[in-house]
Amino acid sequence: MTDYPKPFGPEQRYELLKQLGEGAGGRVYLAVDHKEGREVALKQLTRRRTPEEFERRFALLSKLKHENLVELYAMYSTWEPPFYTMQLVPGVDIVRYIREESPSGIEALGMEAEEDLEGNLLLGEKSRAANRSVFTPPESGGMDRARNALRQLCAGLEYAHRQGLIHRDITRGNIRVDSRGRLVVMDYGLAAEQLPTPDAAPASQAPNSDGELVGTAAYMAPEQWNARELSPAVDWYSMGVVLFEALCGALPFVGSAHEVFVRKRTVGAPSPSLLLPQVPDDLDAICKGLMQSDPKRRWNAERVIQRLDRG
Repeated sequence: MTDYPKPFGPEQRYELLKQLGEGAGGRVYLAVDHKEGREVALKQLTRRRTPEEFERRFALLSKLKHENLVELYAMYSTWEPPFYTMQLVPGVDIVRYIREESPSGIEALGMEAEEDLEGNLLLGEKSRAANRSVFTPPESGGMDRARNALRQLCAGLEYAHRQGLIHRDITRGNIRVDSRGRLVVMDYGLAAEQLPTPDAAPASQAPNSDGELVGTAAYMAPEQWNARELSPAVDWYSMGVVLFEALCGALPFVGSAHEVFVRKRTVGAPSPSLLLPQVPDDLDAICKGLMQSDPKRRWNAERVIQRLDRG
């Protein structure tokens, strides 16, 4: 077992205080940046790209400046393992924020027992989502908290999409809400891809450069399975899954990655209001619109905001 605190990085600039989690993409630590005099989240990466690729992507993503997107600080692409630092966002994940009237345990980047680093469901293992016989609505005020979260999430994702970037891994654990109710999309990091331009061949596809599936099956859009050209619509689908989970207390699909994608393509997601009559019309419509199997029919930020404004 590693003893903490532990000096880390060039000239021991950082001090690791504790490990916050571990997933397929690497490990995240709570760390102190002695040069800047602040606590940061430090993520060690699984090396799947060259240092030049890391630097290029980091330079692109670090330009994202929006109150609803996590801020990236520094990249160390030649360190072994490579790592980067980012804003530390004390808070809870979006599902807890919506479902619990007073979420307890304001965390830095906390996880639940059956989730990995990004809060992703470990498909095929026993979890709360596997018990589909029990759906419960959020606690008092949850519907209004959902509306507040949706507006902020739309603002952050729409901004990133305008910059030519899609996240591809929107999950409950990648969306944090702090004690003031500010929502932050976490770990935009190196999972994002640049959208194709008119002068370039399509570059944003589901597998990464190693041919691996990028994203978390429970939250991913159906089109992410077969390497078709992707669009911002994949983020809106994932947002719909997160909303469903927050409204109903369970994910709409469980099983192996293959089983989940088959159901997404053939059956589609159930309507939240059919499971819980307490779900109001606007949130029910938004959830169904976001989880359309056809990306061309899927709702985007404009449609979501229009429906929220109608009440």
